[in-house]
Amino acid sequence: MILLIIFMILCHVSPSCAEVIKFVDEDGVPHYVSEFKSVPDKYKPQVENRRRVVPLYNNPDKYDKTLRAMFDPRRSSKKEHFLKFGNQKLALDVYNPGGGKCPVVIILHGSSGIEGDRAVRYKRFAEELQQEGIIAINAHYFDVEKKFRIQAITKVVSYARNIVNADKRKLGLVGYSLGGTIAMSVASRDSRVKLLALSSCVLPEGFSREDSWILPTTFMVAGTEEDAFDTYEKLSGWLREADKPFESKINEGIGRDDIPVDMFWENWSGIVKFCVKNFQL
Repeated sequence: MILLIIFMILCHVSPSCAEVIKFVDEDGVPHYVSEFKSVPDKYKPQVENRRRVVPLYNNPDKYDKTLRAMFDPRRSSKKEHFLKFGNQKLALDVYNPGGGKCPVVIILHGSSGIEGDRAVRYKRFAEELQQEGIIAINAHYFDVEKKFRIQAITKVVSYARNIVNADKRKLGLVGYSLGGTIAMSVASRDSRVKLLALSSCVLPEGFSREDSWILPTTFMVAGTEEDAFDTYEKLSGWLREADKPFESKINEGIGRDDIPVDMFWENWSGIVKFCVKNFQL
């Protein structure tokens, strides 16, 4: 009994057991807040019993364990390719829906890599794009030395444009965390990139206002309590100043390490919809 009480106390104070409250507005849009008092009065009946609380996970691997249970290997249509970069080889997982000309999206993983449990997450990312008629490429850019990664992704862009059924006019980069920072660098230097989606990333070193004006149509995802929110505020200001098109999804009261699982996938769904809309599929 004493052990049970101690366990309950630890769960109450531990960040990994933290909670956020979800409510849905009249337009069907979900919102997340950290305190019940932040819920507008007209939506409080939805959450008054506190059973609508969504658990948070500080450990991102929990997302991937959930995914592993959902994963059906029969859906897989991945083909592995390798690009030579000097004496190094960069692995690419290519998900091609086949058929006529298709847009291409290159996915750049975060700083935790793309191997192990994370492979399931990025596989799902690619498969969702593939199901929308988009050629999706997961680039294993950790195969290349850090100082060559931007050049390596530029080479992936060239490779993607030469896929037989690729629509060269419709090529995008999607980057998460470190991958978003690299994607921003590449997109600001390579006019072949026509679409950019960024999630929880910071500005590249030395990235300027003038660099942002070169970016293609951009989508940004950030939580107000994460470092990436500073990037969102600065970058969105620059883009407005230049009258450049961009969209965003801002998660109020959310930090990088406490994203609810369903919000994580809503963020990704927003990126997929952004790609579909802008590629006019």
